[in-house]
Amino acid sequence: MSPKKGLRWQEFDIEGMQCTACAVRLARGLQGGAGVEEAHVNFSTERASVRFDRDQTSVAELGRLVARNGFEVRTEELRFSVAGLVSNACEERVRTALLGADGVIGADVSIALDRAIVTAMSPVVSSRELVERANRAGYQLTETSGRLSDEVRMQSKWAAERRRLTTAVVLTVPLIGQMILQFLGYETLHLMPAAEVALATPLQVVLGARFYKSAWSALRMRYANMDVLVVLGTTSAYLYSWYLMLSLGEQAEGELYFEASAVILMLVMVGKHLESKAKRGTTAAIRHLLELRPDTATIRRADSSLVEVDAWTINVGDTVVCRPGDRIPVDGVITLGSANVDESLVTGEPLPRLATQGDRVIGGSINVDGLLEISAEAVGEETTIQRIARLVEVAQSGRIAVQRVVDAVSGVFVPAVILIAAATFLAWLLFAGDLQQATIGAVSVLVIACPCALGLATPTATIVGTGAAARAGILIRDLEAFETAHRRVP
Repeated sequence: MSPKKGLRWQEFDIEGMQCTACAVRLARGLQGGAGVEEAHVNFSTERASVRFDRDQTSVAELGRLVARNGFEVRTEELRFSVAGLVSNACEERVRTALLGADGVIGADVSIALDRAIVTAMSPVVSSRELVERANRAGYQLTETSGRLSDEVRMQSKWAAERRRLTTAVVLTVPLIGQMILQFLGYETLHLMPAAEVALATPLQVVLGARFYKSAWSALRMRYANMDVLVVLGTTSAYLYSWYLMLSLGEQAEGELYFEASAVILMLVMVGKHLESKAKRGTTAAIRHLLELRPDTATIRRADSSLVEVDAWTINVGDTVVCRPGDRIPVDGVITLGSANVDESLVTGEPLPRLATQGDRVIGGSINVDGLLEISAEAVGEETTIQRIARLVEVAQSGRIAVQRVVDAVSGVFVPAVILIAAATFLAWLLFAGDLQQATIGAVSVLVIACPCALGLATPTATIVGTGAAARAGILIRDLEAFETAHRRVP
């Protein structure tokens, strides 16, 4: 038996990545796992694609490997109505059948409610597989609520970032406003220290909690990301302001630095908001490809009856009936009929081609004018559309030569900034003997240094470039093309 026979691709939705450096680090961690042949992590789509040997590792082990690298696989709930439950033993049989699927974390089956709730890694588990497992156990499952689409998830995340940013702006404007007034000569106009605390604390503690969590996760994995700098800088300014307020009393008015920590957090949130908006745009090409796939299809059963089913539930070998005007749901071979097939959105060919019995057709194509029966050869993740989408995702997550240089610099940037801040603090303290100025100098170094621009510029350019190319019908499978394309332009 060939050792490559057990290889398969599996995708995971990832939570906890803050920048492209996180994606690179996770890809390296996955690549080093037992049985992993290839791993790509796309920060834009927040998805990891792993090619692994089923004989050496499992989906569950890959999920644990993601966790050991400081990230989490996103989970989702799938809800089904269950027919055929008559006793508690039935509950246990259905639960056992569902838990046997790769990627299922938990299953709750209720005979009282005739329903099953499955918690699973996203998007590892398909509804089709769960329905089939229950059917083999003698029970019928019907999905009652589907999973959130990537578009809905991206929209939800963008809306959440917008709400956080709006709150941050509302809290920060009064703090920065008093500083601007001082520059304009209104030096006697200050907020009371208690008012500054009331504005800065929710921003630092509540809205800033995500940065503390990310920084702690990074430090636990023995590396420092951008959020480590954000936390060090803003916390230093925030705590130093508390120190001044408590030590100076009434004289602290106008001498505090709460606005420094607030402005930094607000600006970082502006970046997060723009990042979420950019992700929605750069993944549009992939979403457009996947929208070519119809949601439902008609199949012919062994008794010649026609049944409309979820396109994801079609199996290899099923006979799919495709009427004029329908999109073809699978890759397959025509077994009956002939028709002109429009494949322009998949292949770019502008004119429909005549397809007859024995010809292969591509899922996502449009049956223009005939009745076809098609034997499914590639379904689900193995269709041409899915493989093209995966190709674009892998290209977006790749790195060109200049990015490898940037990654090397970014890897030492945060530790270097921390060392420079420490040196600044010690220099002021030793040579000037001024604790306040030493603290201000160190905090200034921390709050102005951010590796985001350095680490995000090149990958953002490649992500946007591959997305724009895909919208124009050009698929980039090797990012080195970006570096060599200028040589081919006259």
